[in-house]
Amino acid sequence: MNFLHTADIHLGKTYRTSTGEDERYEDFFRMLGTIVSAAITEQVDFVLIAGDLLANEYR
Repeated sequence: MNFLHTADIHLGKTYRTSTGEDERYEDFFRMLGTIVSAAITEQVDFVLIAGDLLANEYR
C-alpha cells in the first residue's frame, strides 16, 4: 500500500501585513495542486492530510 502524507496546508491563510501577500496566499493553493498531481503520478492508494487543511483565523 502506498500513501502520500502531508500536513498543515492552511488553505486561505493570509499575511495581511506582509509584502507579497497575494502571491503567498496563492502559494497554498499551488502547493495543494502539486500534492494532488504527485498523488496521481505516483498512483498512491490514499492521501493523508494531518493538521489543518483550511486556515481558520477566527479561533
